[in-house]
Amino acid sequence: MAYTITTLVENSVATSFGLIAEHGQSLLIEGHGRTILFDTGQGNALLNNAAKLGKDLSKVDTVIISHGHYDHTLGLGPLMSVNTGFELIIHPDAFQNKVAMMPGKSGPEFKPIGMQLTREDIEKRGVKINLVTQSYKVAPGLITSGVIPMTNDFEQIEPILMVGNNGHKDLDLLADDLSLFMESDKGLVVILGCAHRGIVNILDHARKLTGVDSVHAIIGGLHMERAGDDRILKTIEKFQEYGIKKIGASHCTGVRAIAAMYKVLGNAMMPNFVGATVSV
Repeated sequence: MAYTITTLVENSVATSFGLIAEHGQSLLIEGHGRTILFDTGQGNALLNNAAKLGKDLSKVDTVIISHGHYDHTLGLGPLMSVNTGFELIIHPDAFQNKVAMMPGKSGPEFKPIGMQLTREDIEKRGVKINLVTQSYKVAPGLITSGVIPMTNDFEQIEPILMVGNNGHKDLDLLADDLSLFMESDKGLVVILGCAHRGIVNILDHARKLTGVDSVHAIIGGLHMERAGDDRILKTIEKFQEYGIKKIGASHCTGVRAIAAMYKVLGNAMMPNFVGATVSV
């Protein structure tokens, strides 16, 4: 066993025992003498769930932010109340003024969905920030994706996701959409934040970057809540083509997509709720 991955924050819980569900995600990765937190959720559930699961967040040595949306980053504040001795690995675009375009009574309205904390806010607390734009080795057998190339014709960034710049609103290209690629004896384990640039694009990049064709498992959000049936079916076909053995789809994947995956992929699907643990 190289690493254990525990879901600390997710949209759902099974048997609660005091665990809290919230819209967001945070995964704790332990192994090789390292304690790594991938995302932090919205901040309401992180400390509670870690305590209930017996996880000591003061031991976290590295935090990786998948992208700069509130449901993955607001937990940084509560985390820094118990630990400021970690390295924060983050793409610089995560600090952009991210907004979502929503329908309003008199036209589009723009809802803030960004980090809230600035780089300066975090650094004042003594946290070391490591701005990464390329693939970066985090620990033995564990690297960040770098920017995901968008190479297929059926995965696009949602047009409602935007960045505010000097009064203008532009499409958010989400260059900060980082995933983690973990090498195991069984093949690659791909750990996702929201897969905004497309899960198939991410899988193709993982295989090319690492030189490992076999993908054993996917864990995290696939951001298919509003995906059409055609995209869902093409994604499932790719999962079959790549022979993926375990799919822990969660958070922003969407009920329709998860139901379709269960129907076709059966036992390859594994529940990924708060408290779920995977050893790879």
